[in-house]
Amino acid sequence: MQGTINDHLVRLESNSGMKALFKQPRDPSPFKLVEIANELVVYKLAVRLGIPISQTWMEYIDGRIGIVSVIRSELNWGHITSQGLQTKVQNIDSFKQLFAFDAWIANTDRGNGKNEHVIIIQTELGFSFYAIDHGHTLNGCTQGEIKWQMDNVTDHSKFPLNSLNHITQPEIKSFEDLEPMIKKIEELQDGTMDNIVDETCLLVSCGRPQEEQQTLETNCEVIKALLKE
Repeated sequence: MQGTINDHLVRLESNSGMKALFKQPRDPSPFKLVEIANELVVYKLAVRLGIPISQTWMEYIDGRIGIVSVIRSELNWGHITSQGLQTKVQNIDSFKQLFAFDAWIANTDRGNGKNEHVIIIQTELGFSFYAIDHGHTLNGCTQGEIKWQMDNVTDHSKFPLNSLNHITQPEIKSFEDLEPMIKKIEELQDGTMDNIVDETCLLVSCGRPQEEQQTLETNCEVIKALLKE
């Protein structure tokens, strides 16, 4: 079953009742594959680092390339804050560490108010969260603006942390809340990051027009540099 939410999102539901969103790139230029690649790179990095995240994969539907993300609940973080249920979130420590993870992947789209980017699942013990929607990360979903080039990946004005407005901030009390994720990121080997980016680039570019392939390959080198910055 399919039902369009807007011009780039389609809600899916399988015969078994599994629900998901199919997201198509918004950028019509050869840069379109970058948003898809970033979703997959972030998904693989999150799994590696223990960040709860929506199961995500690339898919073609009716000839259109996009990303499928599983939706396990209709609740989002707004349900928690509006009801004052923070103490009932079983993985609240991981939620706090999402700040450090998002800073690392240059996530420009999980600011305060973006509750829909954190899904809440009700459990027997309370609630748990997982993250979803990572197109606006790294160098993706520019819609005309290529934010980073190889010669400016060290330009911190492109993503100033001192102005980062993040959904987790009200829950963070000290640096100790972020330290576990920072340590995990620091311990992640460069070769592991490179392999994740390269494998994703090959997967997403397979069978695509040459201009799209070249654009993605160039951008993936920038992404690897950003992750090591």
